[in-house]
This record gives sequence, C-alpha cells and structure tokens, in this order.
Amino acid sequence: MRPSIFNLPLWALEQVALDVAVDDAPGLPQDLVPFLQTCKHVYSMLSFRHNSYLYARLFRIMFDTLAVRRRFGDEALYSPNLSAQLRSYCRALACIRALDFEAPADVLWQAFFMVMENDGRNQAQLEKAGLRRYVDGFVRQKLLAHSEENHGWPAESTVNALALCLMWHTSDYGKSRHALQHESAETRREVMELIRPFVVNPVRYAPFHTPDNHFVLPVPHDFQHPYTHRTPQGLYPPYRNTDGMVSEHEHFGRPLCILQPSASLYAKLVYFSRLEAAPFPIPTDRPEDRAAADALGLHEPEPTREDFRIFNTHKGAAVVARRPWDWFEKLSAEERRRESDDAWSAALTSLSAQQDLAWNRMRFCHNPRLDPVEKGVVYAPGSIAGQWMGRLLMPDGADYFSMVRSLRFVPQTPRMVTLPVSFRLREHHCISPDEPLAHGGAPARPMLDDGVANGWLPEATVFTEHAGLVRASVPHGPRHRYETFRAGRPNTHDAR
Repeated sequence: MRPSIFNLPLWALEQVALDVAVDDAPGLPQDLVPFLQTCKHVYSMLSFRHNSYLYARLFRIMFDTLAVRRRFGDEALYSPNLSAQLRSYCRALACIRALDFEAPADVLWQAFFMVMENDGRNQAQLEKAGLRRYVDGFVRQKLLAHSEENHGWPAESTVNALALCLMWHTSDYGKSRHALQHESAETRREVMELIRPFVVNPVRYAPFHTPDNHFVLPVPHDFQHPYTHRTPQGLYPPYRNTDGMVSEHEHFGRPLCILQPSASLYAKLVYFSRLEAAPFPIPTDRPEDRAAADALGLHEPEPTREDFRIFNTHKGAAVVARRPWDWFEKLSAEERRRESDDAWSAALTSLSAQQDLAWNRMRFCHNPRLDPVEKGVVYAPGSIAGQWMGRLLMPDGADYFSMVRSLRFVPQTPRMVTLPVSFRLREHHCISPDEPLAHGGAPARPMLDDGVANGWLPEATVFTEHAGLVRASVPHGPRHRYETFRAGRPNTHDAR
C-alpha cells in the first residue's frame, strides 16, 4: 500500500495538527488553517465542528486551566467547553493584535478572564498579542468618550473599568521585565492625567463594594436613606449602582454572572505605579537614621533619610508577578498534585490562586443587601497583617471641596502633594464560641455609622494583651477574647 494521508490513523493526524498549530507558541494557531485546507478528508477529520477533542487539547497547550477547575469544576474542562473557549480567546487575541476597537467590551472581558486565570501561559499569549499596546490605545482614545455628557467626567462604564484593570495588569508586559522604568516621564504624566478623575473623586467613583461606614453586612433592607450628604457629584457615602455593572457570560460552558472591576481601585493602582516610578528625593535636612534623630531629641514620627531610601526600594503598587510559560511542568509531582486541587487554600502558590478571592468578590458581592449562600472564600486571615508602606496623596483642601461641590471636571485639580506613609497592622480574631465585641457607631444614626471613625470600635474600649491573646472590654461590659493571628503558626481557626 502506498503511503497516503488517507491511511493515517486519527490520532496521528491530530498530533500533526497540534504540532503545526503550536509551532510558534505562544501565538495564534494560524498555520492550522492551511493544514485543514489540505483536502476534504483532513478537514472532515479535524474541523472544529467534528473534533472538539482536538481543540480541547490545543486549548490545554495554549492556555492555563488550573483556575478553571477550581472555580467551575471538572465539567468546565470537558472537550466541547474547552474548544468553545478556545474560539472565544483566539478571536479576542486576534482583535487585540489588530488594535480592533469596534467591539471592545467582549474583547476586554475575554482578556480580563485570561488575566484572572493566568498561571504563565495566558500572560504569554496576551503579551504576544500586544495587550499592553491595545489597552494603552484604548485608554488614550476611548476613556474620555462621551465625557462631555457627564460635564467632563469620564464614564464609569464597563469598558472603562476593564481597560483600567487591564492597564494595571499589563504594566510590566513587554520585552523589558521593568517596562514601567522605561516609560518616559511625559508618557507617565499623560496616563496619570487621563485617569486622574477616577483617583481623586471618591464621591462620583465609589472605591469600595460597600462604603466603609458599614461594619455589619448585609445592609438591612429597611435602611432607606443611605447617605449623609447630597453633592452635585452624587450622594455621600457612595453606594455603587450595580445596574449595568453586572454582566452575564457563558464561560467554559457555564453561566457566569460577574460584577465589573472597580474603576476607582484600578485607576489608583495605575496612578501610583506610575508615581512610584520616580523615586522620592532624599531630603538633606533630615537626620540620617532613627538613632541620629533620637540623639537630636527628635521623637516625632517623621521619616529620616534612611526611611526615604527604604521607601524608594519598596513599591506600594507593585506590578503583577510573572511566571514562565512552562511553570507548571517544572513543579515536582507533589507540587503539581497540590496546585491541581479543586478548591482554594492558602497553601496554593499559583498566580491564579492569588486572584481567587477577588474573583469571588466580583462574582458574589454585587449587592450589599444580600448574603449569597455559596459565595466562596472572600478574605484570607492574615491578608492585612504586616508592614505597609506607600504614598499618600494629600489634596489641597480648598481645591478638593471646590471639586466636590462643582458639577464640571476641571483638569489638573485638585492640586496634590505626595507624602510617604508607613504603618504596621496586626490581626486579632474572635473565634467561636467566643463572642466578639459589638461594633461602635452613633446611636442617632443606626445602620449608617458603624463607628468607622473609631476603627468600628465602641467608645472607651479598653485592651489588654498577653501571650498572643487580646482581651477587649467596654465599661460595665464583659471581656471579649481575641487571638493574634501569625502566619505559619497554629491557631484556633485550624481546628474549625
């Protein structure tokens, strides 16, 4: 029998197709198209319609799947679902590469999903397609679209929120591993001015899922007047109006309802990442270090020259970490087994696992008046414990209140100065069956003020600490027991 492509078994044809498709990985499988056009026999055996198994295998080679299994279960990894997602992702990558802004919402959502599921392969694909260039172009050309309808303020639209989120996630994409350092000062300034409205106006652009005056969630349904001030910018405190902010998708064959990212949060990350690219100048009129300050009798908590040098080595808005394309394959068998777990845990080291809590908040924390039964883990104990360093934007008071009271956006206002800030936080947990301290707040404003101005604590709270335990009490009240959380050390949480 003469050798012929018609005599090849299906598995051999599939392997040839895969080799052709990923010959230039990462990148789109463009060479697969001419191979499918070889003859009717090859097409009938390997076409998308007739061979979802082949395209599911191709998806696993091109993209990451660890997060998909954790978030949606094994059914999401069935061949029809993977092959359909391959088509969606490849179409989005093609639009990104072509700088096609005709249907940005779908492209930006698909890029966002890839970012949230990234463990190395997705980032490589997005970087190869030029997502950083695409998002930069979108922000420069489209962010202020229709802003005149809002008196000069950019819209908190889904596409704008996604673009700002992706701009942050792609801050270090490119041939350089330190792309931000290679941006010119003028480029950084242009980006910072474009996104300034989202950074400086917490009344128009809500920075939280729920205002921080609430300690107890969900907010009661009978809470009818959730504001303290009316301004031309809106009500304060600002509650996100999620009408139009929640999108429905079919993702890996599963229905997905998800809240758009916070435009305010990601604008701040983009802004500060550019701000931190320029180091603080070291003042010459400050003591060299803390010992020198003490020797001079300067005991106020002001930074020394040594503190400024430490600040300059630390990035409060550090860019997202990177992983190589073959990160998973380089793990040991035991590490691969652990990382393939079908549920999130603090022991996971994958990049996508670090996004799981934010993913759960976007999926299930849409409405502060609801408490979804199956919302997953939305906070990991110890997340805020540790040393925090960053920069504080201090606006001119007159400029700031003029902005809040005005309907129209005035560029380059309010004027701001940047100050270094540093503090250390510890977490103390009250664990059942112990009863926690009641939240604080003003009795005259129940439900509106849970005591945020006093750390949500009742007035006159007294603390004592001994042997890793904190006891809190108020006058004429019982004592409440809290354990100090220390990462890596056993605690009562472990026994629950």
